[in-house]
Amino acid sequence: MTDVEAGNLYAAYGFACTGVGLLLGFVIDRLGVRRSMLIGCFCSTLYRGICFLSTSRQLMWAATMIFAPIGAAFGVPVLALAVRRYTHRDNRTFAFSFFYSMLCLGCLLGSVLINIVRDFISEAGTTVFGVHISWMRATVGWSTVITAYTFVAAFLSETFKSSPSYLSRSGNTQSGKALKSRFGLHSPTSWAMPDSGGLQASPASL
Repeated sequence: MTDVEAGNLYAAYGFACTGVGLLLGFVIDRLGVRRSMLIGCFCSTLYRGICFLSTSRQLMWAATMIFAPIGAAFGVPVLALAVRRYTHRDNRTFAFSFFYSMLCLGCLLGSVLINIVRDFISEAGTTVFGVHISWMRATVGWSTVITAYTFVAAFLSETFKSSPSYLSRSGNTQSGKALKSRFGLHSPTSWAMPDSGGLQASPASL
């Protein structure tokens, strides 16, 4: 593939990302954060895996126009939704600042990784099991491995939802339910809090 063809393909990919993002936004709302992240991670991993293993120009075009836009649409936008969902008002500003800082750090480390792979393999490439692999193909291979790791992060989101800190803030722990019951949050007529302080039974509970 020439540089001109690669540029045309990248332009078509950017246009497809915009279209998929606009058309499938409602799907993300229906599926939720975890399922959307799994779909995005799967499509991105599949796309990079095809780029690493394939030598077919037609397959490259198909993967770039089908799997890559879906992976992009279900990627960073869903991560931003996850940050909003799994935070509360007190730490949301810090969470988004940390999130975007990690995005910038990822771009920086990505360029460092590319240089490391190129220096390690050399621009002439290397041969593995009789197959010649260029440094660019090796870079795509490492990108595939790193993208596949995001499956772990997607599954960890459910583990975080079951953590005591998350449950305590959502009021789903036994202590949270006890406090709600004590102060009459579930049943307003069962307890009353008079102006003099303390708790006393209301007439409705007697």
